[in-house]
Amino acid sequence: MHGGLPGAAGSNLWVKKGARLEDGSEMPDKTVNIGGKATVKMAAGDRLLLKTPGGGGWGAPSERVAAEAGKQAFVNSWAPRGSFADHAAKQEGQ
Repeated sequence: MHGGLPGAAGSNLWVKKGARLEDGSEMPDKTVNIGGKATVKMAAGDRLLLKTPGGGGWGAPSERVAAEAGKQAFVNSWAPRGSFADHAAKQEGQ
């Protein structure tokens, strides 16, 4: 999320099934962008493809690298302690 880049736009696509020709072959499917608010009458075999918008980030993208480096340093410095560490030590000692 700390990337500062905008989110991706969403879209609603109607994939119309291609018609069957007299020789038995089929026309290719046709994709129509129906926008954000629409009503369509779909036929059997048609599909609705919903591409939901992606979330953006905040902050400058260059700050993300520094934040990730700091996070990794914290992970590497973590040591188990407290009741969980005591319990694990007792289990290993048995």
